[in-house]
Amino acid sequence: DHPNISLIVEEMKFPHNTMHDLTQVLDMRLGDVNPPPKFMIFTNSCISVEATCNCLHSDVPRHLQGKIIWFHSG
Repeated sequence: DHPNISLIVEEMKFPHNTMHDLTQVLDMRLGDVNPPPKFMIFTNSCISVEATCNCLHSDVPRHLQGKIIWFHSG
């Protein structure tokens, strides 16, 4: 129904608090694509969404860090 939405499910290999699995999935999806495709990540809390964003900022080049933002409803 929605060709512009895709899901990726990967078995976790590292502890969830390290976020290594998330960065590996994004590396697989982003590769050397510039600019990267749009994506959205859902987390369970406001604290975890901000921590996830900070982690991803540390894993991408500086010029792409502004493309990764956090959003939460509460």
